[in-house]
Amino acid sequence: MGGCTAINCHNSDKKHFRMFNYPTDKERQKRWVLNTRRDKFVPTKSSQLCEIHFELSQFEKNRADGWKKLKPNAVPTLFNVPNPPPRFDTNRQSKYKDSNGILNSENIPALENNSKPCESISEELPVSIVSIVSIVSIVSIV
Repeated sequence: MGGCTAINCHNSDKKHFRMFNYPTDKERQKRWVLNTRRDKFVPTKSSQLCEIHFELSQFEKNRADGWKKLKPNAVPTLFNVPNPPPRFDTNRQSKYKDSNGILNSENIPALENNSKPCESISEELPVSIVSIVSIVSIVSIV
């Protein structure tokens, strides 16, 4: 069988983890998918989650055979997803580019140049900043 479908989990039965198929009941399956935080994930018949995503209370207790079996209403709740992954939508185009990738200048307003040259920096800066600039200039000369 394959590996665990949870984000950031690489466990599999080959690594001696117990694997569980997604439920066939649509409501429970939906809860499993929501808890995995995998956007747009549609589980198949072979999709599985490993045992580490289930709390101990989700397993049947005191089985004579020692087998880890999920309770019929078990839901996975333990996932190592500190920051859910960003959504990647490869079909989306920039609203500022046409189909050829050229910027559409009609959508971008022109900026006016209202700036005027300064006669001296000291006209614009407070005295304390001018003093610091002067001290730094003197120190760098020495």
